[in-house]
Amino acid sequence: MRFTGSKTIRILAVVAVIAAVVAAAGLGAFHSISIPGFVNSRVTVSGSLQPPNKVDIAPTHVEFINTSTEEKFSAPVENGHYSIDLPNHAFYRIQVTWTLVPGSRTGTSDSGTLNLNTDTSRYTYNIPW
Repeated sequence: MRFTGSKTIRILAVVAVIAAVVAAAGLGAFHSISIPGFVNSRVTVSGSLQPPNKVDIAPTHVEFINTSTEEKFSAPVENGHYSIDLPNHAFYRIQVTWTLVPGSRTGTSDSGTLNLNTDTSRYTYNIPW
């Protein structure tokens, strides 16, 4: 196979871009890569609960319930923050589980809905409760 000058330049440019991405990823420079036309099937959703606590009540878990399948995804709340991987392109009902401090009484609070439809691998969503 014989390459002409313009084909060689294109191949070298692609190789250079791939090498730069691999090198940067190895150094931890990328947290996420978004490629136009590529849809992420899972997304890391993270954020804080607003407010972080209510008087003597502290959030302990947040649950995302897919409104189509009723599949549940749960993440712990630590210092008012959470992080969870969720399937993209779905609607979720959100429930916050809380505990009474001091004590052992617990409960849940309906906290709205999330329409997760993004082309990035990370999404920030602060939950009002």
